[in-house]
Amino acid sequence: MSRKSRHAAAGRDDFSHERPHDPRHDSRHEEPAAPRPASMRTQLRLHDVMLKKSLGQNFLDDPNLAQKIVRAADVQPGQKVLEIGPGSGALTDKLLAAGARVLAVELDRRLIPLLNANFAADPRLQVVHGDILRMPRETLERFADGDKVKVVANLPYYNASQILFRLAEWRGMLSMAVLTLQKELVERMSASPGVKDYGILAVRMQAVADVRALFMLPSSVFFPQPRVDSQAVRLDYSLGRVPEDLDEKAFAKCVKAAFAARRKMLSNTLGNLYGAENARRAMTECDIDPTLRAERLTVENYFCLTRKLGPQKHERRAAAD
Repeated sequence: MSRKSRHAAAGRDDFSHERPHDPRHDSRHEEPAAPRPASMRTQLRLHDVMLKKSLGQNFLDDPNLAQKIVRAADVQPGQKVLEIGPGSGALTDKLLAAGARVLAVELDRRLIPLLNANFAADPRLQVVHGDILRMPRETLERFADGDKVKVVANLPYYNASQILFRLAEWRGMLSMAVLTLQKELVERMSASPGVKDYGILAVRMQAVADVRALFMLPSSVFFPQPRVDSQAVRLDYSLGRVPEDLDEKAFAKCVKAAFAARRKMLSNTLGNLYGAENARRAMTECDIDPTLRAERLTVENYFCLTRKLGPQKHERRAAAD
């Protein structure tokens, strides 16, 4: 099922109908603790919700691990947190208990009444129905209101990479993200140069954040139980390495071109896009051996190549015409 059809199945988003800011959300206003929700499976049964595999719904069903995830994000009272896919609210519960103000974006409209029933007494929570990949940047800007936002989420497997790239685009408003992902994806994100898992995702994510693999989450702590294990990962956007003057679109194209044929020498893969002579010149100026393969280069090597390569081959030809 495509992302569009998944979104249609879940209903229209409500980003245009957000609640206005409530001054009671400010950290200086103390709020009584809301009653803790019933067990996740009980909640789903009471609200007659059958989970959908097409939406990647594997809900965290372990309060101790939910607490561990929130601790890994070092959530402090009054801090703002974006939660993507709150589901039945396992992480939401712990975030509110830590004193956070939470913007929870949920794709499945059927879960909105459940979340509202669990946390209606807590004005620090704003639940919005919609697809995070379709959420306007302005929604996060209004929530942030000049503050840095943390992201805490158990991401669906099927579109986690797309969400990671979207968060990278929004990193100017974010301080960090602590996410649970498929273990394989965390290994790819945190891989070092020279290993098999090192590729586009590692270069792109390590350019914008310090990526740290954290603890494992076995499949048994989710409902329904997935066939793979998960792992928590922390991305500290304050430690990103992207130079301010770097053209990030050009950087993304350069990295994609380099890994287009992993078994070929870098001079050949880059030459296909930028021209052989331009690729060799750039590699010489960046002090990179042209016989290396893409997985041997550091993130900084790719910064240098992006600057030296300049416009793509077809763009130079168009400019000449």
